[in-house]
Amino acid sequence: MPVELPPEAPAVPVPGRSAAAAEVQAPGKAQEERGVKEADGGADGAGATDAGATSSSARSEREELLMRIAVTATGPELSSPIDQRFGRAKYLLIVDTPERTVLAIENHAGMNAAQGAGIQAAQSVIDNKATVLITGHCGPKAFRALKAAAIDVYLAPGGAVDEAISRFEAGDLTVAPAADVDGHW
Repeated sequence: MPVELPPEAPAVPVPGRSAAAAEVQAPGKAQEERGVKEADGGADGAGATDAGATSSSARSEREELLMRIAVTATGPELSSPIDQRFGRAKYLLIVDTPERTVLAIENHAGMNAAQGAGIQAAQSVIDNKATVLITGHCGPKAFRALKAAAIDVYLAPGGAVDEAISRFEAGDLTVAPAADVDGHW
């Protein structure tokens, strides 16, 4: 069972720092936070070293490459066809790129909903921290909910999920400026 430290727990030295430029950080802080502090010179105000700048730059490039994409699908695999209906899609695949690991979410609630299927599906995209949605069509209420959460919607007319992701990565899909179908489509 994990042990929680009280808020007044003593600070500990950050690993890898010299005694002259020692910083302290409360236990439990993320290592990435330490990397950012070290890259910008830390508490002593000194500028970043070339190695620190390179490390920070490499991390930024990695973060740009890492993306969570939601795609509507008729099945749970990357080879499945894109489901054209967002709210009533059979599956919502959450794909982490560039590795293309997949979390398949069955959309039973949306498929059987009398109304509100798009809003429910949009909430699932938001809850799974996707930043992009690729689907066949998106109605107005779901589109507004996704835009409010800063999720870009891309329309793919067909093909398999993995093909649509490749087209997105290549810049061949464009962001939808608005919903492309009426509600209850």
